Amino acid sequence: MEDDDDIMRRKSDPRLAEYDPPPPPGLTWASAFDVLIHARDVLTLIVARFWSPFALGKDSRMSSARRREFLSWLRPVELMLRRLLFIEASALAATLAPAPLPAARTQPPASTHADRQRDPPSTNPEDWAASFRVAADVGSSPHDNARTSTCAPRYRAEVGGEDTCDARSLAVRLEAMLRVVSDLTPHICRLAVRIQRTGRRAFKDLVAPAPCHNSSMRRTLSQLAEAIGPIIAADDSS
Repeated sequence: MEDDDDIMRRKSDPRLAEYDPPPPPGLTWASAFDVLIHARDVLTLIVARFWSPFALGKDSRMSSARRREFLSWLRPVELMLRRLLFIEASALAATLAPAPLPAARTQPPASTHADRQRDPPSTNPEDWAASFRVAADVGSSPHDNARTSTCAPRYRAEVGGEDTCDARSLAVRLEAMLRVVSDLTPHICRLAVRIQRTGRRAFKDLVAPAPCHNSSMRRTLSQLAEAIGPIIAADDSS
């Protein structure tokens, strides 16, 4: 039987516990902090309703119906964060000194059989390589976090014949988003360097329409898209 600490860890995350967090330093867009708070509020709801990354990674299966509902909440707030990071990183990129040319890559040493003997995946989110991507890779959906696949393996559950999916990929996506809202500045800085190298046009998919069932999130997404449009247009004309 679960004790109170286990239940709290399943349905909450300490990074969302602060009731009135201070704004991160250096934000330039007037509505940036309001959007960040909105994203935190939605993530708090997601964790309470669908469980924390720890619980999802530990309980590795989820029904297909529950996964669809989960994604209907996860994808819009994920896009909110992508658009917010892009707006702030675009402003920072304009202040950076020209980036040096990248050094030539060296060929990595050939892996041995021992190198390929990896430990089983950890159930501790702190050990996960949960990186948040703002621009999707070529060939992937602009509305999915490209670092973690959304094509979860499906299984036939033994009880009731219900389709179930691997929940770990969703746990990693959720963990990546929690890392963003808990410490926005490093993500802005890394993205600014990338924008300086690739230009803002590489992120044009961020303004593409995306389905969203929640009216409040739709308004925030629209507000973000309106702010991004002129940024990309200015890059095109320069």
